[in-house]
Amino acid sequence: MFTIIVFFLLFSYAEKPDEVQLNSNIDLPSSSSQSDYENTIKVFLSPDTLKIEDQTVANIRQGKIMDFDPNNPRNSRLYKTLEKIRKDRLELQEKMNLQETDTQKGGAGLVSSVNKNKPQVLFFCDKSVPFKVINSVMKTIGMVGYPNMQFAVTGE
Repeated sequence: MFTIIVFFLLFSYAEKPDEVQLNSNIDLPSSSSQSDYENTIKVFLSPDTLKIEDQTVANIRQGKIMDFDPNNPRNSRLYKTLEKIRKDRLELQEKMNLQETDTQKGGAGLVSSVNKNKPQVLFFCDKSVPFKVINSVMKTIGMVGYPNMQFAVTGE
């Protein structure tokens, strides 16, 4: 029972929108629209670096992602890192589902909202990054299995 509560609290905390520390080299576009995000992976694309959460996965020079073949993105560090995160989250989710099922059989009836939200990517992209780079990153993110992406913006 204690393990279930720990997993429930971890997912509840992980799904909660939080403050994001931006690097000074990312200048986000502004927008008047507003939408909440949940259960996200944060991808940061600046004019010189591509990061997933706090991990640098590629450098960008002269508008080109280094060590990235657009014809074979599955060999890139971006793809492999996102794939590992996806697998880890799916394994954790399956464990929670099994424990939830066991708990429901026992009559406790703990209901989790983990399956209700599909994972998505919150994309922090500097407005000076060329479209070709943004497009390559977005295609790769989609190939890994994250078709739901949101662009981070600043308020007007």
